[in-house]
Amino acid sequence: MTIMHPVHTIPHTQKRVLVIGGGISGLAAAHYLQQRGIKVRVLEKNHRPGGLIQSERVAGFLLEHAATCLFNFLPEVDLFCQNLGLNGEQLFRQEAARRRYLIRDGRPVPVPMSVGGFVQSNLISLPGKLRLLLEPFIPRGPGDGDQETVAQFVTRRLGREMYERAIEPYVSGTLAGDGERACLRSTFSQLAALEQEHGSLLKGMIWRKLAGIRTSGCGARVFSFRQGMAAMAQAVARQLGADFMPGHTVTSLMRQGPVWQVTSVDDQHRGLTHAADAVLVATPAQDAAGLLESLSQPLGRLLRGITYAPMVIVHLGFARQDLVHPLDGIGCLVPRCEAGWELLGSLWSSTLFADRAPAGQVLLMNYLGGSRHPEAGEWTDQALIERSMADLRRMVGVRGTPSLARVIRHARALPGYQLGHPLFLRGLDEQLALLPGIFLAGNYLRGVSVRACISQGEQAAAQITHLLSVQETVAGVREPSRPPVGVWGQGPRGR
Repeated sequence: MTIMHPVHTIPHTQKRVLVIGGGISGLAAAHYLQQRGIKVRVLEKNHRPGGLIQSERVAGFLLEHAATCLFNFLPEVDLFCQNLGLNGEQLFRQEAARRRYLIRDGRPVPVPMSVGGFVQSNLISLPGKLRLLLEPFIPRGPGDGDQETVAQFVTRRLGREMYERAIEPYVSGTLAGDGERACLRSTFSQLAALEQEHGSLLKGMIWRKLAGIRTSGCGARVFSFRQGMAAMAQAVARQLGADFMPGHTVTSLMRQGPVWQVTSVDDQHRGLTHAADAVLVATPAQDAAGLLESLSQPLGRLLRGITYAPMVIVHLGFARQDLVHPLDGIGCLVPRCEAGWELLGSLWSSTLFADRAPAGQVLLMNYLGGSRHPEAGEWTDQALIERSMADLRRMVGVRGTPSLARVIRHARALPGYQLGHPLFLRGLDEQLALLPGIFLAGNYLRGVSVRACISQGEQAAAQITHLLSVQETVAGVREPSRPPVGVWGQGPRGR
């Protein structure tokens, strides 16, 4: 169960927080800081909020550039949507999107939603099923989840076939990762905890069910918004008003007496200086390293160690009669062990949510690249469309030509949580302790999902609020310091 951080009210007449990066992590933190009455400004180098999250209407189709939905069970995410006035805009998963598919022997097979279902299905072979049933008798591991990969753990507990057929396609297709390198504790922490607490995954799940304990994801709601996922970022930007500053690239970050001084350059190449009592760096890890390594070389080295997988999304729209498959599910993933496939998976957007395609049309969101095929990012748009079409003919029986085709590329889509990731987090905490007033947020830390990023933003806001409260307590009641000329809302330098 997630415990909400209490909202502290402090004497913050002139307290200022600067957020560098207008992705969902930084925006969530800015929102929660504003809710606490703290003056906050967001600097974003792009001309819109949201980072990779972007939604657009094209010929009646709603295309998502990155995340398609929120799979939520956290109260702080519900509060986030409520505070932004988005509850009435929420669009929930359609009933037809309950099923999931995996490719087995070249064709889509429904994914069983229980252990009993796996035993009865043809997704796993008879030897694989027998190995799965042995799981309660497998000895507990050493508990060193920091140094065990997802592949090693699942193979040890459930068998190699279960990993290759059920877990690997999820890691590759949903997380763009490599289960042979992904850190167990950072990627599937709950599985590691079940083994350590109960000695068995199956025993642990049965015990929790009997005890009425919800596991993460149990009772979760899957939703988006009528105008797409970008609605959240746009709502925060509206809430911030003039303090959301798009088109501003940060060029330097340094300590100036009692405050942090940040310099940014706008599209007209005008410099602007900002001063803040705390700075939240909510950019991708490499960008954060570029800003912070002059303050701490060890911190910069740690951040540069994070690797990102590329991803290509190919949106394809079709007339409904041009597909044989009923599309009665959320989509289909492709295991690495299935030869001859370029797609990592296909998400059936128009089944997942209503109003994603014009009447009589369907929309498929197809994924290529990731850690499995990083070279896909170098292919031409035409090659990507053709290879997607070739796989879709086998997957869903496409018979016609697409009524819409759109390619979206992300050179740095998702970070990889590789072995030793918890040690990386501890190293970050040690280095940040030497830089009071500097904070980090982002999907390379403690979860890549939108849900996790919002939660991390709320936690960052709570930590910053605590710091400002301590500063105020130590300083006592005093005349607030006056920011230097050109700082926090004043014009560009030289004007």
